Amino acid sequence: MEVYDKLKLIADEIGKIDGVVGVVLFGSYSRGDFDEGSDIDLLVIFKNKSSLEKGQEKIYGITAQSDLFIQAIALTLSELEESTILEEVIRDGKLLYAAGNLERFSPANFKPYALITYSATNLKAKEKVAFIQKLEGRRVGGYRYNGLLQKANGYKVGKGVLMIPLESFEKITRFLEENKVEYMVRYVWIFDAPSRKSKTNISHGFC
Repeated sequence: MEVYDKLKLIADEIGKIDGVVGVVLFGSYSRGDFDEGSDIDLLVIFKNKSSLEKGQEKIYGITAQSDLFIQAIALTLSELEESTILEEVIRDGKLLYAAGNLERFSPANFKPYALITYSATNLKAKEKVAFIQKLEGRRVGGYRYNGLLQKANGYKVGKGVLMIPLESFEKITRFLEENKVEYMVRYVWIFDAPSRKSKTNISHGFC
């Protein structure tokens, strides 16, 4: 039996523990750059602290029965959001088990973005108009000309705040620097979760 198949069976068994809502493979085995000495990193996600405290020993009981060298980490959902491994889990993780709607939190659904806050107060009136038109586009008659923001598949969050896919980040910051516009950047991971009522997409982020 292949390692991944064994891990899937182990994850399903861990999923039977009360309060477990997800099991994620991360680390070198998830990335594919493991060697003979690598351990297998599993993240077990519990719905709350109480269920984690009751179920943690059961996890080790299950993994100890395997011939695989497994390093299991147990966290609640809220702890995961504040954890230093969140970025790695989102970027490289593989969801082995999910209870209920946790599948929508699959690491594959998360995308890296740059949240850019800028200020163009140093620009003169005409310079600011030209800057905004190049960045956000403009409308002439009945036709809309896209700006750098649309071409980068980004969008405006608020006044002076942009959300940009990370692959287009340098194009936008280069434009800001060329225009001597000051800016700040935060990096976020967002996923699209369908709304039950409107069936539209709701963006969630971790930074």
